[in-house]
Order: sequence, then C-alpha cells, then structure tokens
Amino acid sequence: MKMRKIRGMKRRHKSIEKWIVDNMPFRYDLLETYKEDHCDIVVHPWCDLSMTGSIIPPAKGKTKLLMIQGLTRIYFAWKEQLEVSQQDYYLKIWLFNARFDLSRVVCAVGESKDFYEKQLEGVKDEYLPTNTFSNAHSLMSNFSWQRKDDNDCYSNNDLASPEDYSSIDDYLKQENWFNKLLKKPHTTTLLGDAKGNFTEAHCFHRGDIWIGGTEQGIKSQGIK
Repeated sequence: MKMRKIRGMKRRHKSIEKWIVDNMPFRYDLLETYKEDHCDIVVHPWCDLSMTGSIIPPAKGKTKLLMIQGLTRIYFAWKEQLEVSQQDYYLKIWLFNARFDLSRVVCAVGESKDFYEKQLEGVKDEYLPTNTFSNAHSLMSNFSWQRKDDNDCYSNNDLASPEDYSSIDDYLKQENWFNKLLKKPHTTTLLGDAKGNFTEAHCFHRGDIWIGGTEQGIKSQGIK
C-alpha cells in the first residue's frame, strides 16, 4: 500500500500549537456529566482516516516531539485546574508505543477514577526505556510510568445480529471477517467496565501503552 506524503510541515506545526492551546482549559462540564474526559491528538492528517487507501505515516522527529510536548502541557494545565477544585482525580498521560497517534491525556473522577486505577493495580513502576520516545525523554523525568499492553479487543456482541445490518450480505461479510480474525493469534479474557459489567473479549496485541503521572504539587518546570 502506498505511503502518503505529508507536505507543509510548518503549517502542521502551527496546527499542533492550536490544538494545544484549544485543549488547555479543562472541561468541567464533561467531567461532571461523564465522570471522565480525555484529550486525543487531533491534528490533521494524523487523526484522519485515509479515504484514498494510502497509509498516513506516523509522526516522527520534531513533529512527534511537539505532540509529546503538547500532551505534557495539557496534562499540567489540567492538573493545575483540578487541584484548585480540591477533588480526588485520576490524571495520566497515555503514550502509545507503536500506535503513537492514539496517545492522549486521560482524566477521571468517582467510579471512573476507580476503574482506571484498578487496571494497573499491583503493576510496578518502570523506567521509560531510553529508546522509547527518546527525543522527549527529558520531558518525562518527573513522571512515574507503568506499562500495559495495547490491545484491540472484540467481543461476540460486536458482530450483533442480521437484523442490525442493512442486508444479509452485509452481515455475512462481517461474520466472515470476524471468523477470519479469530483465527489469528490472540488471547481471550474478561473485560470489565466502570459499572462492574464483564464481557468475554478476544484481544489482539498491538504494542505497549506507557501510562505516566506526577505527584501532587509537581509543576511543569516551564515546558513550552
């Protein structure tokens, strides 16, 4: 498959700065309604789906560094605002290794906070490897990191029933795709949600997620 060429990097870098500035104010209304919020890397073309069949190359070099700086700036901006609110919260940067474009800042309170914390219960802190996000390693010196698997998980419920499709042919195509998928190496596990519901899921390993945060009171030390 052809790799798409990305042009106009100066313009792209300005878009990164706009994405950062737009997302630094914390959205208390979303947190109050859904008990969680997150900030994805919404910068074109890396957040886009390719409509031409070509592959959008992952961000690298200076572009990737600016995105990591952005996640860090958003993290500390949210942290400062959350500490003023004087409520218990979960706030972490999720750095995806292999699928970097999925990286984000995640915040949660209440049951959602407990849900996220239980995912890494008993997982020891690790040092972020020097060959992982190496160009931004100095930005992460104040963060404590834990690693978890980055999996794509599908349940049998995802296939749904023929009545949920526009035609029986569409259902059969999806069923065929799902059956072929299950022949690939994967693990089967029970996944729970914040409400305590569990579903059997088939999980396919895609890489690692490095989840990092700082202690209360740690500030950004002038990250720009």
